[in-house]
Amino acid sequence: MAAPLLSISTKEHTFEAQFHPSRALVACATITGEVELHSFDLDQCSEELSQTITGHKRSCRAAKWMSESILASTGADKLALLSDLESDKQVWRCKLKSAGYCLLPLDDQRFAVGDDDGGLRIFEGRQPKATVSWFENNDFIADLAMGTDGTSLCAASGDGTLAVYDIRKSGEKDPHFLTFACCMKPPLGARFWYGDYRSSPCYQQIVP
Repeated sequence: MAAPLLSISTKEHTFEAQFHPSRALVACATITGEVELHSFDLDQCSEELSQTITGHKRSCRAAKWMSESILASTGADKLALLSDLESDKQVWRCKLKSAGYCLLPLDDQRFAVGDDDGGLRIFEGRQPKATVSWFENNDFIADLAMGTDGTSLCAASGDGTLAVYDIRKSGEKDPHFLTFACCMKPPLGARFWYGDYRSSPCYQQIVP
């Protein structure tokens, strides 16, 4: 087994960690609500806690970089925050209807937040409310991923579904992804794959 290049120890349990886009810096979302920023040097095999971002009153479950200095976060206190590393202050905040569970930046102005109750929202340009939202899932949104087309947002939920949404609009899913969105967890040993719906009559299958 290969030895780790470097070990970073946080003060509290960490839910998520992400590297800075250009600096030797890692953001760690912790159970106490703080985001610890650890700088590191692989050549010297050293690291140190360089900054702590506060703002969440309960556990911070997700923290992602929006840009070089802006960090987006969400957590169990039902808040979504944008924090500026340079000023060490929150530059935007929004109260969610349910506790935030995961977060995904879409570009340097927009990000998506999935919550404990299956809600999914997109925030844009520091506007006070979500610009797009969906409430079709029955359980928490576990993770999010963006499609290569730049408009399809994939959401995995605790209710056993994998849904794909068009980020340009609320409401119903793109009909091309309707069966994909309703796909339940396959039985043990099953295989799952998908292709391009434009060139294949069936782009997802469960094969026992």
